Amino acid sequence: MTDMTEQKIALDLLLQQAISFGQKGQIAEAKACCQRAVAIDTNSADSIFTIGMTLLNLGQFKDAATQFDRTLALNPHHIDAMINLGNVLRHFSLNADARKCYYRALELQPNSALAYNYLGLILQQEKEVANAITCFQRAVSLDPNYAQAHNNLGSLYLLHNMFAEACACFKCVVTLLPDSPVPLCDLGAAYQGLNQLDDALQCYVRAQQADPNFALAYCNMAVVYSYLGQDEEAKEMMSKAIELAPYHARILATAMTLIWYKGDAPFLGQLASVYARRAELSVLDRIPICMTYGRAMERRGETDKAFAAYQEGNLLCSQERPFDEEGFDRVIATIRATITREKWDDFEKAAASLPNYDEHRVPIFIVGMPRSGSTLIEQILTSHPLVAGKGESNLMQDTFVARAVQLIENSNDARATLIELRKLGSEFMESMWQGIPDVRYVTDKMLGNIYYAGLIKLMLPNAKIIHTVRDPIDTCFSSYALQFAVGNEFTFDLEILGRTYKKYQEVMRYWSEIFPENSILDIQYEMAVDNLEFEVRRMLNYLGLPWDSACLNFHKNKRVVMTASSVQVRQPLFSNSVQRWKPFEKHLQPLIRILES
Repeated sequence: MTDMTEQKIALDLLLQQAISFGQKGQIAEAKACCQRAVAIDTNSADSIFTIGMTLLNLGQFKDAATQFDRTLALNPHHIDAMINLGNVLRHFSLNADARKCYYRALELQPNSALAYNYLGLILQQEKEVANAITCFQRAVSLDPNYAQAHNNLGSLYLLHNMFAEACACFKCVVTLLPDSPVPLCDLGAAYQGLNQLDDALQCYVRAQQADPNFALAYCNMAVVYSYLGQDEEAKEMMSKAIELAPYHARILATAMTLIWYKGDAPFLGQLASVYARRAELSVLDRIPICMTYGRAMERRGETDKAFAAYQEGNLLCSQERPFDEEGFDRVIATIRATITREKWDDFEKAAASLPNYDEHRVPIFIVGMPRSGSTLIEQILTSHPLVAGKGESNLMQDTFVARAVQLIENSNDARATLIELRKLGSEFMESMWQGIPDVRYVTDKMLGNIYYAGLIKLMLPNAKIIHTVRDPIDTCFSSYALQFAVGNEFTFDLEILGRTYKKYQEVMRYWSEIFPENSILDIQYEMAVDNLEFEVRRMLNYLGLPWDSACLNFHKNKRVVMTASSVQVRQPLFSNSVQRWKPFEKHLQPLIRILES
């Protein structure tokens, strides 16, 4: 037997022992075996790489990196060593160096799905979303059976509210990993984003069947049941989730969001324990724990602790999802430049020369700032038998706004342009009423439609716009104290929040200056709390609807509600949200100074 053969046998034996020790959790013994393997005089790049991979699987990242460096010194074209060195560098957040490794790997092997996948993860961390998507797409095109790349692409789509695309990715993962509950839950989340709650629930049930001890499946079922107004089922599923994972950060946060409570929060001891060790959590788990702990402390009257938790949660949110304030300003500037006072007057004159607008269906746009009482108004109106709800629909913004702006920008004939705008309005109505029962009125609670109110009035002359208003500081603080899963990134910073509120007020003043009187109905949240029936009658009169007492019993409405207020609107109306900000006054000075300026 040659010396090389003996070395190879000894090396293999030591690595087998290291793996065996590692599987038993005897890390020190496993590492000692690897160190003895390293001491063997070998010039085989593959053997040294194997030592590196063994160390990597044991979690010994620095030692693994040393072996990958040794491998590359012997064989600079060893692509697996290059990729795994990049993975170690990424583990230590040395992203620039890791990126170089992945690019070098792609130079060596341009069709490496692994390298594209890991490069995508780096680009995602660096907020280069479009480039990350391209990398993940390239990875799955090179290897259609690469489940992790499909999953990474789907997760990125999900993070950026691209639900249909996420759905397609997670379906691939489920096909490749049919017995895993995790991709089923991810697919369910994508279906939730598409408002396909039955499909989402089916995914969660399948996840629970795949693994009866998978707590997140029960938690996700509880969320869907809550949206559907099936409170008992929601409590049953959430109790099971807590039983299986009593200290799971995301499950605890979800449980305390779904359960309506007064005084001390349920599971407060568990919550406090998880909050105390929050530094060990991932950012995605740390955020909801901070916000939930803040809410629990606020209920106890411990405002300093509450605000500290809210502040930390929002700081993390702002780092993960920064707000494009300049982009927001450009949107407002574009709309104001598109619909000037002069153009509005031209369109009003043109409208007088057109036949009367004949449309039986009436869209109701509920607009305003988040946490201003909009879900309450939607719940009240959809309690009326002649009104259905579309929820928060992206239809206007995603499909019609850009087309309407282009028509107006290219216009040299107000009458002809108005005819085309109304054709767009008819197209909108057809889409809006899809899947809706045969009712005349349908609500759209996408609050940001306030910025497109001028376009809406031109496209849909009979549209009704209800503007929900609440005390400015209450509105802003209530937004700051809540984690929004989707959008509303301006709420993560008090000063940005204040500036955004002022810009919203300017837009409202602009519409009030150019619109005819009574075009928009303002509903003040505090007045609704004080005299609900009076405000409901105002709304129904504005809409041309007959009185119906069911609107006063809105909390008994079992329609689907998929907003942050889904639990609150199933409770009777209380006044405890009025002046909520007062105990936090000293902490809110950056916001108050801007609002009062």
